[in-house]
Amino acid sequence: MYKRQEDVKNKKVLIRLDSKDLQDRADQLKIDVENSLSAYTQALQELEIVKNQNESDIASAELNVKFARMDIEKYLGKKLAGEVLKMKKIDYKKLIESDELAGEAWNTKKNFENKIDIAKEELERAKNNLEWSKKLAEKGYITKNDLEADKLSVKQKEANLEITQLEYKLFINYDFPKKVEKLLSDYKESLN
Repeated sequence: MYKRQEDVKNKKVLIRLDSKDLQDRADQLKIDVENSLSAYTQALQELEIVKNQNESDIASAELNVKFARMDIEKYLGKKLAGEVLKMKKIDYKKLIESDELAGEAWNTKKNFENKIDIAKEELERAKNNLEWSKKLAEKGYITKNDLEADKLSVKQKEANLEITQLEYKLFINYDFPKKVEKLLSDYKESLN
């Protein structure tokens, strides 16, 4: 079969070979490229999400460290907190008696000391009242009930002083060291 020159010039298909396998292979390669491009795009998005999450986690961890340090400083005072963070072993007796003690611990300690002073003063007054009541009772100016009330008041003031002193000792020996240990533990944990 001879084709005409004119057919060739007009780019008319003269012969067609069976190219179905090649076309199927080309189509499959296009699909593979599109799938790979899609997987690459998804991987880039996931990488960006992981980067953002890591940045968020780092910022959160830095805040946790900052807040844990602030808690120690709030409780002990900034200067003493800085010293305590450097210590290997803590002597809580020296720590509570330190001139550098400030913050909540200092406030709590001073409140207990003030309560003890007030309780001592109230006990002293109650004892003075009892002494006067005894003298007045001897002379018959007050009743036995009034004298007993003043004796009871002294016992009550003694009990109040003992309770306040015990609360102070519990704070010094247990609550204070426990709180410092807890704050230090929280700080160390925030560093990890």
